[in-house]
Amino acid sequence: NTITVTDAIQRILLPRLGPLSDGARRVLMIVSVIGDGAPIRLVERVLGNSRRLAQPLAEIQKHGILRQKSVRGEAELSFSQPLVGQTVYESLPVEERRAMHLAVGEALEEQHVGRLQDIRDRLAYHYGRSDDSVKAITYSPHLNQKRGQLCTLLDAVTSLDRALAHAAGLPAGAQRG
Repeated sequence: NTITVTDAIQRILLPRLGPLSDGARRVLMIVSVIGDGAPIRLVERVLGNSRRLAQPLAEIQKHGILRQKSVRGEAELSFSQPLVGQTVYESLPVEERRAMHLAVGEALEEQHVGRLQDIRDRLAYHYGRSDDSVKAITYSPHLNQKRGQLCTLLDAVTSLDRALAHAAGLPAGAQRG
């Protein structure tokens, strides 16, 4: 379920984030790319280290933009208002969004070494929205398998279209299978 953010909504919500520091805005961007329930450890890994998160996170929470909760013993971040998260995500330039999805995919692989089978659907999601065609194609069947029980026909077609677009972007002679 995605929310469509109109230009009018962006013009209203984005200026409210203007007073935040660059570090706080970067954290919001990362959380918007990871999605609802973003594990703090993953946000830290994408940022580069945990010390870079404490001050921006305190600033964001002071403004009530993100909320923190513990799920199965792991701290997670979610936008207090989903519309704000979607607005932040859609305001990212496409190339920056793709780069962040790539960074999230790489961070997930680093965090789950030896246990990638547990997160293949998340890897498919992030690599499918990055410029890494090889990994997008590698993981895309797992997204369809996991989502097959719950996804609509439109979701499945969209996922396959992304995989085909990535396949078309592979260099000549690259292994496609």
